[in-house]
Amino acid sequence: MQFRVLNREIEDDGSLNINVEVKFQAPLAEARQQALAFTNILGKLAPVEGAAKASGQPGLLPDNVTPLQKLMGKIQA
Repeated sequence: MQFRVLNREIEDDGSLNINVEVKFQAPLAEARQQALAFTNILGKLAPVEGAAKASGQPGLLPDNVTPLQKLMGKIQA
């Protein structure tokens, strides 16, 4: 993303008016990056209800199983 200040003026009432041009060098990559950032922010602000419930419950599988087996257990449940 590239920013360029086009105009910077002080209005009669004393407020500052700034015009900025924004250019995207790779629009699809920028969109993916912004979507990922937005998803992360939303995940922190409002966690998924299922994830909040699951965190308070003990796991169905013992600790000595592999991460793949734990994932498969969560998918099947």
